[in-house]
Amino acid sequence: VPGVPASVSVLMGHGRERMLPPLRQVFEQRPVGRFANCIDDLADDVSARATTLAKQAVAALPRTTGYFGIDMIIGDCDVVLEVNPRITMSWCCLRELLPFNLATGMLETVGHITQGAE
Repeated sequence: VPGVPASVSVLMGHGRERMLPPLRQVFEQRPVGRFANCIDDLADDVSARATTLAKQAVAALPRTTGYFGIDMIIGDCDVVLEVNPRITMSWCCLRELLPFNLATGMLETVGHITQGAE
């Protein structure tokens, strides 16, 4: 599927979802398909489409709790490739990008600690 490879990580718990910023996925040419990095450089329209597609994917999932990632292609036809029910490679980029502690955000989302605690 031609288009921009992107991912959206989600924090989910007790009916609360927290969409994290969409990232562009970068893959090495050799070996083909090996993940190399993720970058926060998506155009606003691509970012908005990725978030919309991620919300649609979340709505189709059974009850889910914790951190998970949704890999997708944003192109002529936006497509979800897979949902990873685990910490993903995007974690490293998001950890540097976000103004909050990502692990704390996970705990807040599932209701184990109060909002704003570090």
